[in-house]
Amino acid sequence: TGPEQPRFTLTTRLCVCPGWETLTNNSLLLLALGAVGWLIQTSITAKRKYEESVWDKRLETYKKILEPFVLIMSSAMHGLSEKEKQQRQKTGLETILSLDYRKSAFELTFSGSDTMVETFNDLWQHFYTLDEELHSVDHRKTLELLGEFLLAIRKDSGNRTTKLENVDMLKWMIADIQKWTLPETVDDVEHTQK
Repeated sequence: TGPEQPRFTLTTRLCVCPGWETLTNNSLLLLALGAVGWLIQTSITAKRKYEESVWDKRLETYKKILEPFVLIMSSAMHGLSEKEKQQRQKTGLETILSLDYRKSAFELTFSGSDTMVETFNDLWQHFYTLDEELHSVDHRKTLELLGEFLLAIRKDSGNRTTKLENVDMLKWMIADIQKWTLPETVDDVEHTQK
């Protein structure tokens, strides 16, 4: 056999500049951070687009759910005849018992936040305990639960950090709200006014 052939080895250097490895490592780090930033931004944008797309549907569902309550609450308006008051209450109750209302309730349970669904369920569980003649109505409890439900709608509609309380959601529609609010709420209001 002949003389041994030199082995061919391929060694390449990217650059002969000193510190190239550091520059490459920093570039890779910046590239990775940029990619993470882009993913976060894309995720936030997608979430916003989703919220905007369901917002109109939520708003329409909230309107349908609240319609009978508005009818029933407006039956206490001054200037209405007894017949008009009874008609509004009857219409409100018929709306609640309708198939369309049940469909809206299903939509609410699928599109509303957890808090929204919980307060809606609490309100309805309270209504289920009432007898048909409405002799056992606990008006304070009913108003408390309705206020909680309205507050959940407010928070679900984008006012997540609201400072309002459930009673604040009812003040505009009940002239003698202090009469109907829970005793501790009234005491708190009187205490803060002193």
